[in-house]
Amino acid sequence: MLKFVLPALALVLCVALPASSAAQGVMPSPLAPPRDPTKPDTGASVIRGRVTSLDSGKPLRRARITLSSPDLPTGKTASTNTDGRYEIRDLPAGRYTLRVNRNGYLPLAFGQRRPGEAGKPFELADKQTIEKIDFALPRMSIISGRIVDELGDPIAGVQVWAMQLQYFQGARRLVPMGTGLTTTDDTGQYRLLSLSPGDYIVMAQSRETWPLDSDPKQIFGYATSYYPGAATPSEAQRVRLGTGQELGNIDFGLSAGRTVKVSGTLTSGAGLPLGGETINVAQEVRGPQMSSMFSSSTARTNPDGTFTLNNVVAGEYMINARIGARGDQPAMDAQQVLHVSGADIEGLVVVAGSGGTVKGQVVTDDGSALPSNVDRMTVRATNPAQGFRPMTFTPDNGRVNKDGTFEVKGASGGVMFSIAPLTGDWTLKAVEIEGRDVSDEPVEIAHGGAVTGMRVVLTARPSHLRGALTDEKRQPAEGTVIVFSEENSRWREGSRQVRSTRPDQNGEFSFKGLPPGNYLIAALDYVQENQWNDPEFLETLKERAERVSLTESENKRVDLTLKK
Repeated sequence: MLKFVLPALALVLCVALPASSAAQGVMPSPLAPPRDPTKPDTGASVIRGRVTSLDSGKPLRRARITLSSPDLPTGKTASTNTDGRYEIRDLPAGRYTLRVNRNGYLPLAFGQRRPGEAGKPFELADKQTIEKIDFALPRMSIISGRIVDELGDPIAGVQVWAMQLQYFQGARRLVPMGTGLTTTDDTGQYRLLSLSPGDYIVMAQSRETWPLDSDPKQIFGYATSYYPGAATPSEAQRVRLGTGQELGNIDFGLSAGRTVKVSGTLTSGAGLPLGGETINVAQEVRGPQMSSMFSSSTARTNPDGTFTLNNVVAGEYMINARIGARGDQPAMDAQQVLHVSGADIEGLVVVAGSGGTVKGQVVTDDGSALPSNVDRMTVRATNPAQGFRPMTFTPDNGRVNKDGTFEVKGASGGVMFSIAPLTGDWTLKAVEIEGRDVSDEPVEIAHGGAVTGMRVVLTARPSHLRGALTDEKRQPAEGTVIVFSEENSRWREGSRQVRSTRPDQNGEFSFKGLPPGNYLIAALDYVQENQWNDPEFLETLKERAERVSLTESENKRVDLTLKK
């Protein structure tokens, strides 16, 4: 039985896996041929385990087990019984990840040792049964407190968040953690749930506004505040949480300030005024796990397209407008970032557009038949400048037809394209426009523009970079392996040329589908999830990394030693 201990979480994960070369240290094995890309979604393998409470050792019923794999496009789930046991059957051979969730406890991934660390995959053979994939879940941590106004009176309905600094959407920024938003009750009390151990910044936002007693024309409101009453995150005091700790009395007040007016004109891309349309400013709180947007002020545009948004408190906003289709005019929308301080904003011009249309065909690189699930795939257009959000007006936007044809509507700006879900060995090889591969670079698409003849090329013969991670005594090592392009222009969120994984139960790691090129590969004991998206972090790895080159469809093995 292998035992994984998380010192920072005081958490134990026990797993009994079949004996392998890991018992003697991992030795290089012959390269295996790629799996059949048409392998079925079901098989005859089984995994079983048990979920208990870390602090009491008692079984946890109704814990939710989620199993995912490239070979299972929809994944599989199970719930524990009264004895905390679960079983997932009819699994095909493959490489899997496993997570467990239970109300009142921290979620945990198989092989996770520390807060914020990614889980590790495990390899399941055909007709294999793996027993005792057991989890001991720690109780969640909680932050609680009270929000008051400038006179010390409680404020109800304040939105409160637990935030952490992470690299997200191209920069280090505060992102929400735990279950996300909570609101204060009528006594001003709040509780932030499902938090892991770590350091947090508590942020509070209120939508309440009121007229000044001495001058009712002046409207006041509360600006975003941070514990212990700071106006900016840099001035905030961090709150440190331990495992299963409920930290109370995180009380602070909000600061009142005068609201402002935001006025301007809404036009089409051709400069024509858009009258009779709804426009609003909204605050968004967004992170890797969740996002929420709250409208702050809404107005109707005048016939000449002018508008005035009243009672906007200081903060960062997104101006939004959506215009429905009328006759020959397609639907349009507008999004624009707005920074509000203490002064009125005038003369703002907000331009709405319909985006462009992209039509194309999904094909295979060798002319073979398309994957059987091609009509469940979607071609997505995302704009890195807008946080890689899908530009989707309808759920079927970009849906691939049985014959491989597709149409994406509403794409604009510097757009990048991807396709999902891809199962088995099917991998994106290229996105081609007029013979040029644009799979790793933005494509400028104007409002009202059209791109035709795009080819999304799939291959069932992906490159395969794999190896073993061992310690200096040649024993299997726990850690994280990161592979990234030598070209720092490729170091961005969502890049196909920046990847991370953890070794499986045999100490083996695997990267499939890396584009041909020159790479750096490094192993570390601990990496916070998504940290590999930060170019500054990758820069620190260059000196310790090994260089490796990959050609198209190449199978290559690189064994690494984890150095303390």
